[in-house]
Amino acid sequence: AHVGGSTGPERIFDPAYSLPSRLTDLTFYERGHLRAPPGAEVKVLQSFANNFPESDEGFTNTAVGVEVVHNFAVLLGLFEHEDGMRAARVTWDGPGPRYYE
Repeated sequence: AHVGGSTGPERIFDPAYSLPSRLTDLTFYERGHLRAPPGAEVKVLQSFANNFPESDEGFTNTAVGVEVVHNFAVLLGLFEHEDGMRAARVTWDGPGPRYYE
């Protein structure tokens, strides 16, 4: 992820701007972007530090029609994230109502 305003070449990380065709012609590219570090403007809502169904604040999350796993991102197969980053993997099969909150 990129933190900060998008005024120069770092705009490539900001999803508000289109990617150059020289990149999109070669591969799919997914971006992460925060306009500021966590603080007054940006709040961290969930870091997935606890095992599902417990939220960071100790509340119980609910999942219907989906399987949720909280773990280190690399152990979930998300190798593009830095070591130590935690994530949630949400998977489902077939039709039906589903949500995770």
